[in-house]
Amino acid sequence: MTLSIIDKVFESLLSKQITHYFDPTLSPRLTAYRKNHSCETMLVRLTEDWKHSIDRKELVTILSTDMSNAFDSLHHNLVIKELKAYGFTSQSLDLI
Repeated sequence: MTLSIIDKVFESLLSKQITHYFDPTLSPRLTAYRKNHSCETMLVRLTEDWKHSIDRKELVTILSTDMSNAFDSLHHNLVIKELKAYGFTSQSLDLI
């Protein structure tokens, strides 16, 4: 289903407001769906961390998972409850 221009503009504005609200509280190591973050920046950071650990003679282990479909099946009511727990107002939740 395609979104109308108005829907796309609304979605963009809403996304900016939610990002502005949450971004300061998120760890800099969380990079998915964030501006100025990417898989590449995370790989560079991890590689540097691993090199420093190896230099300190520490053991480095890696667990890799594919999260590409992780958000394809989010339950709408659960998302709304989570946003409410984070302090979103009833009006904001109705809008979402």
